[in-house]
Amino acid sequence: MGRGRRGDRVAERLAAPGDGVLVDVRVDRLGDRALELGVNFLDTADMYGPYKNEELLGKALKGRRDKVVLATKFGIVLDPNDPTKRGVNGKPEYVRQAV
Repeated sequence: MGRGRRGDRVAERLAAPGDGVLVDVRVDRLGDRALELGVNFLDTADMYGPYKNEELLGKALKGRRDKVVLATKFGIVLDPNDPTKRGVNGKPEYVRQAV
């Protein structure tokens, strides 16, 4: 557990691209435990799933979204045929889709 510049408690790692650390099985308890520990800053990105983390965090925080600061990143795109390959996409259509 770390601290952000504003003093927010930050979970150091929930998931990384392609490693599947964050799973559905525990998502029902994730929001409860994070808030219980004082974690109020969550950071995600569409490349971690894609979109899986956002869906799981949505379930975990249902009814409590106002209790956390939620950050998301976008622009790095994984090749669906080879997850080791990455590209960059800053096109407005992609940005709208990603956030």
